[in-house]
Amino acid sequence: MTAHDRARFADSCLQLCGLDDCSREADVLHKECHLPRMSRDEDGVQRVEATICWWFNPFGDETLDRDSADLVNLSSGLMCSEQTTKDLLEAEQQGKEAFQRFIKNRVVDQCDKFHDPIQKLKLSTFTVRKERTTTRSALKVAVLKADCALFSKMAVIAQLRHLDIREVLAYPLSAAPLSLCTAEGTMVKTNKAALLQLLSKTDCTSHEPAPPSSAALIVDAMALLRTLKPTSLPGTLGELAKHVFICLARNFPQFRRIDFVADTYPEYSIKDVERSRRAQSHGEIRLRISSGQQHTPKQWAKFLSSGSSKTELVSFLVTEWSTDAYASHLKARQLYATDGISCVKLVSPDGLTTTAT
Repeated sequence: MTAHDRARFADSCLQLCGLDDCSREADVLHKECHLPRMSRDEDGVQRVEATICWWFNPFGDETLDRDSADLVNLSSGLMCSEQTTKDLLEAEQQGKEAFQRFIKNRVVDQCDKFHDPIQKLKLSTFTVRKERTTTRSALKVAVLKADCALFSKMAVIAQLRHLDIREVLAYPLSAAPLSLCTAEGTMVKTNKAALLQLLSKTDCTSHEPAPPSSAALIVDAMALLRTLKPTSLPGTLGELAKHVFICLARNFPQFRRIDFVADTYPEYSIKDVERSRRAQSHGEIRLRISSGQQHTPKQWAKFLSSGSSKTELVSFLVTEWSTDAYASHLKARQLYATDGISCVKLVSPDGLTTTAT
């Protein structure tokens, strides 16, 4: 309400000091109308637009064929776990139930003191929280106690019913045969590292001549991605796709055909059970990729522990490599890349990337 009075005082001060000469355009322009300030504001607007564009769109077409129960972080694309999804979707209901318990126990029934501390609802959020897992030694003790209890019951029943103890003990005491599962309940596995140790002890030097230019090179996609060090990962997924593609083009220049082969990760499989077991002990990060501007996960090992995340990453790499920006690196080569159960052929005969499935 006093702006006009303060402006009049300012003009009077300028006239008193002899600074009321407004012949120059810069003297009459507001500071926000000067070119440096305008360019800085325009740069800020562009950065805000770029940030919003690479955010994950939960209402986009890319989510129509997916499970709508999954919750995704808008800024990072990280998918929350089942427990986190349950807590976030039921947070309001759990708060109302806690309020009803407070009224019932402290006001109506008065079984609790009114001024006692209120227990906090420990609802999980997008923050990764490592769950406490049972150690192997504790599992072994529990299994042995259960086996001993079962053995004693079987012995007593065989004695009371006059059964042949040899026939009774012909069956395993554990829930599953030990030839298939361990005492902790996990499946019996083969140590693949033993093969690497055996090969390291033997002379594996190859004396074969260099492969001809017509030979094809098969690259294990996950083996190549796991060799990337987390400290040297590019900042965005788009830069990661370019880095992996340049590695294929530069490190194997003598091959005219390169096959970039990735596994499939079905939900119900023996490997999925093992992957879930590892994720419980080390944790996993599930990510949905919608743009090349998304930040590369710094916890690279946890990111590659999820089958869905690896499927998303391989599909993104194939889609990114299908653009014309990679034609100059592809040159006269043929790149075959798997995307789920399909295979995509990438060539650039005329400087433009051509794809065929």
